[in-house]
Amino acid sequence: MSRENKSGRRSPNGDPRGDAGAGDQNAHTPVPLIYKFQTDRGRYAYDGNTNAIVKLDQITYELLDLIGTQPMGDVPESVTTRFPPDEVARSVSRLEALLNRSGVFHPVSIKSRLVSPGFVAQNWRRMAGQFDILGLEVTEDCNMRCPYCVYSAGFKNVRVRNQLKMPWRCARRALDFFLKNPSHQMPCQHVNFWGGEPLTNIPLIMRCVEHARSRDPSATFGMTTNGTLLNERVSRFLVAHDFRLGVSLDGPSEIHDQNRVLAGGKGTFEAIMGNLRALKESAPEYYAKRVRFECVVCPGVDFRKLLNFFANTSGLIGRAALRVSIVSQGPRTYCAPPVLTEFTKGLEALEEMFLEKVVKGHRDDGEFAFLRSLFEAPYLFIHRRQVNPRGWGETFHMMPTCFPGNFKLLVRANGKLLICEKCNDALEIGDIERGLDGNKICEIYRAFHDLHQNECRRCWALPLCAPCYVTDTRLAGTFGTRLDPEECKAYRQFWATKIRNYASVQEQSPGAFAYLNETYMFHARIPLFDSEPTEPSGNPDVSRAERSTRAGGATETVT
Repeated sequence: MSRENKSGRRSPNGDPRGDAGAGDQNAHTPVPLIYKFQTDRGRYAYDGNTNAIVKLDQITYELLDLIGTQPMGDVPESVTTRFPPDEVARSVSRLEALLNRSGVFHPVSIKSRLVSPGFVAQNWRRMAGQFDILGLEVTEDCNMRCPYCVYSAGFKNVRVRNQLKMPWRCARRALDFFLKNPSHQMPCQHVNFWGGEPLTNIPLIMRCVEHARSRDPSATFGMTTNGTLLNERVSRFLVAHDFRLGVSLDGPSEIHDQNRVLAGGKGTFEAIMGNLRALKESAPEYYAKRVRFECVVCPGVDFRKLLNFFANTSGLIGRAALRVSIVSQGPRTYCAPPVLTEFTKGLEALEEMFLEKVVKGHRDDGEFAFLRSLFEAPYLFIHRRQVNPRGWGETFHMMPTCFPGNFKLLVRANGKLLICEKCNDALEIGDIERGLDGNKICEIYRAFHDLHQNECRRCWALPLCAPCYVTDTRLAGTFGTRLDPEECKAYRQFWATKIRNYASVQEQSPGAFAYLNETYMFHARIPLFDSEPTEPSGNPDVSRAERSTRAGGATETVT
């Protein structure tokens, strides 16, 4: 859809390489957080200080390299010899005026990336202990043996599948603790049942639902299942209690049965499809409203077959909600370089198809339903981003991640409390007998803070990057001493590509992403901040046009 940045800019923030600035003696020197890029039709800059995407004329595009490095009047010969002097003077004047009246492209020194660990240590009891989502790991057992499963012993720092089941005492204590402490960020509290395969412990699930409903009739329930145990009795129970039901389905039988197999190696596609047909026939309204599908895409997959299956299996799949995840790490057989190369090419081709459909407004076919589940999320984030025309100032406390022990809680089958269902034991925050452990919460937060506080502050992608406790501990099983430079580079490249694609789509069809205006977005709130964000000095009130960018959808033009 667009071209790479050709500017050759070497500043810390002007290209996808970025610069964390760790250990730099000038770490607090104000720098612009700018990423310049070009599409087939225009030149742009993304400004990390304000979250704005600005369309530029050629002279202004080149003048951005002066910001934070030399006075605006010192225009290099590479510009003065190629453009008329009066045009250069006008561009310099307009850029200086923009810098003076707003935070756009304004050099910034972010001194505080996250709320201080000292404040958290003093206030964790007010920040943690209220929840709207409870995960109960009712079993660590499963009747299937999918090779890509995180519990298959092919992944580091993750528990291995075993026969442990959660006892009733543990489940009851977890439910009582959860229901007494709502965070009121959702209309009602919600309980998810996890495994292993949760339906291998259906008696406990039934007992939990009865107990929870006796204390809070408004509580809701959900689970993700492999679908093999959805017999008539189980289905009646799920329908009666209006479960949100996710069913794992990787595509047609020749794709699904490559990985989703029983302990003896037998494929499960036909059994799952039979169970789905029976569920739909017995409860069509429930099926249409509550059943969604979870698809895992592995390197080596035939993308055309996969797309055709979800686009055309209208009888059971239709327009049901679909969530697609991609296997990117795991057993070596999935990640051999030649296979990954072809896999990446296939994904890029599908994303081009998705963007083309967005441009043309072809959003009503089955293919788009599948494609949007793969590619839409980052474009939704860009389109609905919060733009702050005055800039963030010295304090950037937009916490785009959760806080340990707030909003969501997972209780493992052994009674340990974890931040969420994706965590390993390095992120344990207590146990069901003693409750939340403030020391562990503060230790986890301090390690998280120390990892991100210094290395993120000079990166142009700061407002786009969502740090996560899980990804920070995934490889080593614990927090490291500094971020992985290659992973940070990959994140910047990812967001650079998405921003360029977004601008290119907007050029071809300015209202193409307007359909995302009504898409529901939820962000769990962090309950307390230790200070209010400061504003850049010397910036008077911004114009109406600049304020309008708060909606995030449009790009501004500086001509």
